[in-house]
Amino acid sequence: MRSPTKIGFGLAWLIVLGCGESSPDAHPQPTDELHAEAPLDVPEPALPTPAAATPAAPIDDGVEAPRPLPASWTFFPAVDPSAQAAVTEGADAHRVLETLAAGLAPFRWDSVDDWDNLGFVRIGLDPPLGFVTQGDGEVTAQPDGQTQLGCAGGYLEGARALLVPDLRMDQLRSCDDQVWETLGLPPKACTDETFGLRAIANTARVAHAAEALTGPGKAIHIEPSGPHDFDMLLPKGPLHLCTVSHESTTHDRLRLYHHLMIILRARGRRALAMFDTTGYRGMTLRRITPRRLVSYVRSALATNDTYRYDPGSTHVDCVEITRRR
Repeated sequence: MRSPTKIGFGLAWLIVLGCGESSPDAHPQPTDELHAEAPLDVPEPALPTPAAATPAAPIDDGVEAPRPLPASWTFFPAVDPSAQAAVTEGADAHRVLETLAAGLAPFRWDSVDDWDNLGFVRIGLDPPLGFVTQGDGEVTAQPDGQTQLGCAGGYLEGARALLVPDLRMDQLRSCDDQVWETLGLPPKACTDETFGLRAIANTARVAHAAEALTGPGKAIHIEPSGPHDFDMLLPKGPLHLCTVSHESTTHDRLRLYHHLMIILRARGRRALAMFDTTGYRGMTLRRITPRRLVSYVRSALATNDTYRYDPGSTHVDCVEITRRR
């Protein structure tokens, strides 16, 4: 991963959007990754049905209308039909994330050194739109043919597919007292180092306001050290919007909330499914045991040549939510 080198706003975005993962040779990772079909071209949208001269009364036939696709998918090179079906049919979260990750896999960068950890898909009215990079206070369009999604950019796509199709990056960065109330924390400074905390809280807030959840989120704080510390994330049903933080040993013990992921119960056996984006693997949904997750957040995610994170300072903060099906 490219090491952060800039100061000020550029440093902040490199901090909060840059998620590092070292080589699996140094830190063994689970190998039973989930796969789906290869992506195909997006079909042409159906033409709208002409309006009747006299509007008919709505008929409640018990069939739910298809759910909207994420607005960002307009800018994808292609969208796997299985991913489209998973979203529009309101499939379970595991299937949605599985098809999303597999569908984008063919469009990832050639090597970890090519990864632009500031990349995300920008939607809205003001250009530039589509795949962009944000740094030093500026948003710039990525070169033609480049489809870079950094850590936060990948998380944002997962949240759009699961919860709020038009969720925006600036909504994740919002900072007010309600953010900290959602997390059960006293007010903190609205610094770029706390972006990860604000991102998970704001995702839950916006999703709840959009009636995508059965209720408000529940804050969870974990300081992992033992093999069973993540067992509390195993119950079936809830999703966990999570951020990982460490203290930097080179920056006066500054705590940086520098990684974002979505965690849920895996299918079949007693394990978790972890959705995240790193320079080494790209966007993935991986099956991982609670024991291995402890190693992942304390070791692989703590490896950074610039900040030299203290593994013993590892914190994982989550907001537990339940999707409305």
